[in-house]
Amino acid sequence: MQHHTRERGISMISLIVLLALIGFVGLVGLRLVPIYLESFKIDTAMKSIIDDAELLAQSKRDIALALTRRLDIDEVKRITERNYTQYVDIDKQGKKVSISVRYKADTPLLANIGLVVDFDKSVEN
Repeated sequence: MQHHTRERGISMISLIVLLALIGFVGLVGLRLVPIYLESFKIDTAMKSIIDDAELLAQSKRDIALALTRRLDIDEVKRITERNYTQYVDIDKQGKKVSISVRYKADTPLLANIGLVVDFDKSVEN
C-alpha cells in the first residue's frame, strides 16, 4: 500500500508576496519612526516647561521662547523661534497655564506617495 505524502511549505509566489509585504511595512516604519521620535521630544519639552516652578511668573512670550529653546536643544527642526506662532498656542488664565501644539508631519514614501501624520498635543499645570 502506497502512502501519498503531500509536501508542505510556502510556495515561491507566497514567499515573494510575504517578503514584499514585510518590506513595505518596514519602509513605512522607517519613514514614521523619525516623525514619532520628534513627537516624543516635543512632548518631553512641553511637560518640562509646564512643570517649571517659575512658569506662573513668565509671560506667554517667555514660555514660548523657553519651549522653542528646549526644542532647539533637542534638535527639533519643525517648531522654531521664528515659526512657533503657527504651531504653539499658550493660554494663561490666573494660575492655569496650558500649552497646545498642533502640526502635521509629512514624509515621502514611494515616488509621489507620502505619509501625513496629524499631531494635537496639550499639557496644563
